[in-house]
Amino acid sequence: MSVPPAYQPPPKKSRAHAWVLGIGGVLVLLSLLLCAFGGFGAFNAAKDLVDQPMHHGSYTVALEDGESTSVFSEDELATCTASGPNGPVENTAVADENVSFGDRDLHRVMAIDADGSGDYTINCTAPFVVGEGVSVAGIVAASIGGALCCLGSVVVIIGLIIWIVRRR
Repeated sequence: MSVPPAYQPPPKKSRAHAWVLGIGGVLVLLSLLLCAFGGFGAFNAAKDLVDQPMHHGSYTVALEDGESTSVFSEDELATCTASGPNGPVENTAVADENVSFGDRDLHRVMAIDADGSGDYTINCTAPFVVGEGVSVAGIVAASIGGALCCLGSVVVIIGLIIWIVRRR
């Protein structure tokens, strides 16, 4: 006489692939949002700077204590000087910054950090615009978004591989 085998429940199916796919999808979605917001921030800052009117010779801008601004020119070799309420102002630019948008290429030729509130007069040897440069936060956000997109894509691929292997 044979005895039927003891009841064994079916093995539990692992949902690891669903978790991995979900995490990868969230990373990819987050990366797309960071790229979009960072890219639009940098794009808008560049467009605003290029849309500024060109000044010839001398221009006066009002700055508060601790505020800063930059001077851009289409001529890389332009030289600028500035004077404020406390006398001559030093060029505080520490790195080159170039902004290209449409048919205009602007090069930062001077950066000004206000050491007191008041009017600052800028004189340049070539036509120039005064404004903020490209948003550093936007560039950083877009860069982090790109890195997250790479990581998220790898995680999604791993999730798909796990899913395909488990289906067999």
